[in-house]
Amino acid sequence: MFVGATAEMSAGSLGLYPPGADAELVLEAGPDGAAVLVLTGRPLSEPVVQHGPFVINTQDEVLAAVRDYQAGRLIA
Repeated sequence: MFVGATAEMSAGSLGLYPPGADAELVLEAGPDGAAVLVLTGRPLSEPVVQHGPFVINTQDEVLAAVRDYQAGRLIA
């Protein structure tokens, strides 16, 4: 959902603030309150490959991450 001047959003929805927007972002919670995650960043301009929870740049890297996970080598 692209958010314009005003938008009402429900739980579990995603709002995108257009790139280059100079306006202030104002959030208002409903009567039950709200939990909000606001992220910002610049486009990577790189390929993106996803498989399950893994998001990496190439199919080979994704497959290596899956093998590492299955072998127990991905430890936080």
